[in-house]
Amino acid sequence: MNTTPLSLQELGHRKLSYVFLAVGCILLVVAYLVGVSDNPPGFASMILGTFFVVLGLIYRFGKSGGRKPGQNLMYWSPRALCIAVAVLLGIFALDVFEEGGGFWTTVLDLLLHLVPSFLILILLAVSWRREWIGGYLSIALAVLYVLWAWNRPFGNLSTFLLMAGPLAVIGALFLLNWYLRSTLRGNVLEATTPRWLLPGIVVVGFVAIGFIYYVTLPKTQSVTFSLDAPAAQQVFVAGSFNHWNPRQYPLSKQPQGQWQTTILLPVGRSEYKFIVDTEWVHDVNNPNKVELGMPLHGYNSVIYVGSKDTLSSKK
Repeated sequence: MNTTPLSLQELGHRKLSYVFLAVGCILLVVAYLVGVSDNPPGFASMILGTFFVVLGLIYRFGKSGGRKPGQNLMYWSPRALCIAVAVLLGIFALDVFEEGGGFWTTVLDLLLHLVPSFLILILLAVSWRREWIGGYLSIALAVLYVLWAWNRPFGNLSTFLLMAGPLAVIGALFLLNWYLRSTLRGNVLEATTPRWLLPGIVVVGFVAIGFIYYVTLPKTQSVTFSLDAPAAQQVFVAGSFNHWNPRQYPLSKQPQGQWQTTILLPVGRSEYKFIVDTEWVHDVNNPNKVELGMPLHGYNSVIYVGSKDTLSSKK
């Protein structure tokens, strides 16, 4: 029986999984060290790190199906990248726990924020054996994101590359999978496992992580933001505490042209900016700030809630 070549092939498949896992963990550590907030290199490192970790897990627990190494990588890359993008979007959705709402309000907000992740997972499940669907839909989603973000404050080339780029790559890889389907498909994991299993595991993971995060959520504290802008028509504050949503927290105009609002912030470090009409500005009255990396310009203001260094007034 010709079992030795297959055993060697599976052994090489397993060794490659360790390489992918090691590369992914290194990239995630780099992303943690350099930061991902308003930092394109850090965000790109986080995307690639998550992708390699997912790919390593697939290689570790899946089978090669008799494919050559290049064919196997081609087959699994769009699927692993789909899961990686869904996981990252799900992590960003955890910001809802820092808004200080009640249990059911937080659950509802979490589900709403997880809609993009669920859409990616549904796209993955549908495209598992019909790759052309994933190809066209992923490219369409990338184009729609660019059109939606074009005139927004964060609409720039780096944002388009980091957010729409992975979707475009997923689409191109799925279309290539469809073109090479007769070569790439074989006796692999999905032949004996329902196609929804991996997306389903990710969904269950979201629920478990969300529950654990909610239970272990640190205390929040009321913080008052104020800005002197007599000529402004409207002022908002946005930051890492609300995923930089530019319209969630409006400030009310006070006498003498001062704008003010009080919101709940999580204990710890947060970055923020004011949106004065359409211009994003840092808090000139707060000396704690961090310079944005290229291609972004300017500063983010930094606040430390729950410490003696908190600069905004608290109630």
